[in-house]
Amino acid sequence: MPTETELLEKFVDEADKNPTVMLGLVGVDQSHTQPMAAHIGSKKADLIYFFTTQDNRLVEHMGETHEALITYASKGHDLFACIHGTVSLETEATVAQRFWNSSVARWYKDGLEDPTLAFLRFDAREAEFWRATFGDKVEFRLASLFSGTAAGAASDKNATVQY
Repeated sequence: MPTETELLEKFVDEADKNPTVMLGLVGVDQSHTQPMAAHIGSKKADLIYFFTTQDNRLVEHMGETHEALITYASKGHDLFACIHGTVSLETEATVAQRFWNSSVARWYKDGLEDPTLAFLRFDAREAEFWRATFGDKVEFRLASLFSGTAAGAASDKNATVQY
């Protein structure tokens, strides 16, 4: 069974290479999530940041702070995550500068001074990570085929992290 630390490290590494997550507000619009580019703020992934716009549905409905969730599937589908926490507007300019890059700049014609820019901060409270290696995927498929369930095969492939 992977440790919490191993799964956190894998998530940070994978999210750095493939940063698209699904972010949603709990209890708003049926907790509908939308794709967002995540900027991981620490090795523990307890702070995650997002560039967006003032007219984004999340910004319009979150108020000062709001319960939120992130779901993630790595590009190779060997790591999955569900992270619960709160989202708020980050007002510290130096944090936004830390993550500013040419990919982000393409979206905001006035750079960090763009009046449409909103910078979100997600504070993680709890996360669950699942790992699936190639062998695990074969085991899940075989278990589903022959026993009708993959639950036993999946039982030791996850870890929960409390922040």
